[in-house]
Amino acid sequence: MATSTLSSSPLLFFLLISTTTQSNSTHFTFDGFQSAANLTLDGISSVTPDRVLRLTNFTPHSTGHAFYPSPVPALSASFSTAFVFAIFDNGTGGHGFAFTISPTNHLIGQPGPYLGLFTPLNDGNATNHILAVEFDTIQTGMGDIDDNHVGIDINSIRSSTSRTASYFSRAGETEPVLLESGSTIQAWIDYDRATGVLNVTISPTSVPKPSRPLMSGKFNFSEVLLESMYVGFSSLTGKSSSYHRILGWSFSTDGVPTTPLDLLSLPSPLVLPDQTSYLKSKLATIKAGAISAIATLLSVIFIIAVALYIRRKSKLAKTLEAWELECQHRFRYKDLYKATNGFKDKGIIGHGGFGL
Repeated sequence: MATSTLSSSPLLFFLLISTTTQSNSTHFTFDGFQSAANLTLDGISSVTPDRVLRLTNFTPHSTGHAFYPSPVPALSASFSTAFVFAIFDNGTGGHGFAFTISPTNHLIGQPGPYLGLFTPLNDGNATNHILAVEFDTIQTGMGDIDDNHVGIDINSIRSSTSRTASYFSRAGETEPVLLESGSTIQAWIDYDRATGVLNVTISPTSVPKPSRPLMSGKFNFSEVLLESMYVGFSSLTGKSSSYHRILGWSFSTDGVPTTPLDLLSLPSPLVLPDQTSYLKSKLATIKAGAISAIATLLSVIFIIAVALYIRRKSKLAKTLEAWELECQHRFRYKDLYKATNGFKDKGIIGHGGFGL
């Protein structure tokens, strides 16, 4: 018997989000995200007014997680998922994100190369029980093949297998996909429990699902997946940051194909209100820095000018003119200046050519 887990109007239920949960199966589709009430969010992740799941913004050294709120059967079921995402580069490049199957929907992962999934202390531990497919945009020292790849991570940030982001055309040609381009990209992840085969496929949303997956391998997840687990996304920022957005998401278990996402009803990835705020903040910081630098430069110029003036004045005071050299009894200009208090009338020390 199917039971709805959402509380929304019938129109929004059918157009935006559909969810069915049976005793041993789970099926849901988000054609845009109506509100954060249908997800478990933490860190800097949020649902924006334009119906986008925003995993990260440009805040450095931060994590963002978004999980479906109810656990789903994992070890006992096959699963399929499809989602549309867009990654925006802020100019310096940043880490990627990962579709995640986890025993908890409150991951304590570390920013930086660990994608918010692991820490240096637990990376590689079998007790993690984490299966993730990463979409990574930085080549770190964690065994990454390049800075634009898709990888399958089992209890560790070091991928079991990975491939440069691309898809196979109908002609069988490899077509590159730039993950951090800001363009919308669709990903499909399909696991057949009976055969143990996991397929990962990606392509631009303008291209239908390729018949040949980017990665396909046989895995034994019996010691990784538990009877029930949480599914969702994990992302992070480090010193550098990127902007990760999920526009739509579909998931199903028990070998039932995922409901195709309605690409025409998905929100636009181009609306970046918080990017505008970030850029304004950066512009203000740059402006303040420029003003400070100019003020410092002017101060230095003023100090140098004063120093040169004093030096020149001192030099003139010590320099003897030609007529002074001919006189046996001479007075320095500096001494005369002081004696007459700046050659004022009250400071006259003599009259006539001989001071008479």
